This record gives sequence, C-alpha cells and structure tokens, in this order.
Amino acid sequence: MRQSSFIKHTFPRESCRIVPMGFDCEISFKLKAYQKHTESFPLSYALVVNRSSLISFVQNPSDLIKGPIFEFVYPFQVASFSALNIGLHYRSNPNDGTAIGGEEKRQELYSRMTHLIEKYQNAMEESAPLIFLLKVHSTNFDDDREFVLSLFQSLQAQRTSSFLLVPIFESSQASKQLYKSLKKFGPQGILPLFVHNFWPNGLKYRWETKGDFWGWLRILRKFSKGNFWKYYWTRFNPKPFLKRVGHFLLRPFRRLSK
Repeated sequence: MRQSSFIKHTFPRESCRIVPMGFDCEISFKLKAYQKHTESFPLSYALVVNRSSLISFVQNPSDLIKGPIFEFVYPFQVASFSALNIGLHYRSNPNDGTAIGGEEKRQELYSRMTHLIEKYQNAMEESAPLIFLLKVHSTNFDDDREFVLSLFQSLQAQRTSSFLLVPIFESSQASKQLYKSLKKFGPQGILPLFVHNFWPNGLKYRWETKGDFWGWLRILRKFSKGNFWKYYWTRFNPKPFLKRVGHFLLRPFRRLSK
C-alpha cells in the first residue's frame, strides 16, 4: 500500500489524536488558530533544549517533573525540573520578575504537568491512532536522521497501536529531496513534511501569527478538521485588518479633501 493511501486510511481526521512534541509552542499555536478546540499534552507548550531530552521523555514521561526545579529568565516564564531540563510554562503575573515565585506556583506547575503526563500515558495505551507532530531545526542530514529514527524507535517501544511520526523541517534550511527519504526508514510510520520557515526568534514578534502561513495550513488540513477562516483571521487579526480596509475605503475622500 502506498504511504499516502496508508495514512488516509489509518489516520482519518475524524478519529486520530494529535500530540505536539516540541521543540517549542509553534505547532500548538497553529493548531489552536486552526481548530475550535485543541487538547494539550505535556510538550504542547514547552521549550525543549536538547534532542536527547525529548527521547528521554518518551522513554520515561514521569522524568519530566523529577529533580530540583530550575528557573529560566523572564520573560519566557518557563521553568524546568532538572531530570530532563525541558522548559515548562508556569502561570504567573508578567510583572512578577524573574522567579517562579512561591510554593503555590510551584505546586500548580507540578499538579498541571502531572495531569498532562497521565493524559499522555493513557493516550499511548489507547487504540485511537496518534499523530506526533515534531518541529525539527535541521543540523545536518546524518544527525537529523539518527535523531528522528531514535525517536521513532522510542515511540514504537512504548506504543502498541498505530501512530505516525511527522517531523517538520524548514525547506529553506533542509533539502526536500534528501529529507523525504526519511520515510523509508520507519515502515510507513514516518512522514517528513516541510514549511518554508518557522516563526522568527525574538519576543517582539506575535509568534502565533508569523512563519509560513500556507505551509502550516497544508499540514493542519492533512491531519485535523478546522476552519480556514478562523486560521486566516488569527493571522490577520481584526484591528490591523479593519484598519487596512478602512484606509482603502477612505482613500478617495482623502484625495477630494486635498
């Protein structure tokens, strides 16, 4: 069976569940912009610094909240437990400064992540097909291939039912022709896809609206049921959109007033 037919038959949009796997929040922001309702998992809104940490999480998810807590510098508002050093968003007032705060905030983070880890573990045991979406900053093909295959094998060891690993690369940084060959290593379980570029680095950007609009839309439509206009409206949010329309409509009157 060709992979396209296999995916369409095995992972119907109506019944499969999407699990974002990092390395940051971009995939989850795109899903939220496209779908009316999205479900969260432990790495939906997380900052994964090392590839080895992601593989370690798959092998033992509970390690995500083990060890002393480490506080990242504001304004990222993320903290990590030392076992895996994966950044997790904590709920805080933006004016709180650099620290995660008192015991109440620490307990809230621990309780919330405990719930999401249990949800992830239950999903891994259920029969509903899972789609793991993974954003990958490419380094070189050999290293990227080794990482994707190691992650796939780790998922395979934990998952008995069907799943699909979808590593997403930047076509501006990685050769499509070369990286598409990754799908032959995972017996119909790996599907490399591409966007032209990820969202830009830098907190001054509205991250959820930047990046390759059409590239992400093609991926979202492949795996999830959403609404194009919801996604479009999020990208071109109401105030700037109406401002541009108003400027266009008033332009003839401005000319007459001169």
